[in-house]
Amino acid sequence: GWRGGLAQGPGNYILAQSLPVEGGVNRVLVRTTTQAGTIRLQATAAGLESAEVRLKSSEMPHRNGLARQLPGADLPGSLQRGPTPAGPSFTASRFPVAVARVTAGSNAAEAHLTYDDNELSEWVSAGPLPAAWIQYELARPAAVSEVAMKVTDWRSTQYPIRILLDGKEVFAGTTERTLGYYTASFPAHTGQTLRIELTGAGRNQDAYNIVEITGQKDPAAGAGPPVRKATLGLVEVEVYEKATGPLVK
Repeated sequence: GWRGGLAQGPGNYILAQSLPVEGGVNRVLVRTTTQAGTIRLQATAAGLESAEVRLKSSEMPHRNGLARQLPGADLPGSLQRGPTPAGPSFTASRFPVAVARVTAGSNAAEAHLTYDDNELSEWVSAGPLPAAWIQYELARPAAVSEVAMKVTDWRSTQYPIRILLDGKEVFAGTTERTLGYYTASFPAHTGQTLRIELTGAGRNQDAYNIVEITGQKDPAAGAGPPVRKATLGLVEVEVYEKATGPLVK
């Protein structure tokens, strides 16, 4: 039976007879019904040769609506690749350092949203530049060497920042416009109080000029000419130290 496909659009195109192809890829789900037959899947596009796949579904014996055969039970197993190799399958390069508490120069009640593992929440500073800072008390002293952060308007805004560990500056620079996280890397310093400060106005201008499948620009793309504002916005912040011990820490 036809159950449609998975694509962004009204109702995810469930039960639709015509589906869009996003980036050349789509997925079609077929669910069982009480009637067997031929499933015909055809792909067409202007200027391209069409393609078609026909799948024949078979009627399964059942009793009171329940089949006694497990799907895939008759498929042969393959052990040609042998057992999983012994030992770790990866080498850890860094370990996260937990945050015990946080404070900020403004909107302090929302500062905890920067390490809640939720990319739908955020903290944004308010007021003048001296209030654009956030400070984390780590759960333990650590030799911090990286701070990964997802900033607000991450693909359109660059933030001039500096990072201090126990009052000592360990990083000064400008975040890059990205499609995800920016990582500030620096020589390892041991401390427990980590502070991120905005040192100037952020520069807002789309770096990718991407148009979404809806035909509209992403709201975070920063339409129009470059804009500067002395506001620091953080979606998530992660603190790391280099891996020097066992894999589990």
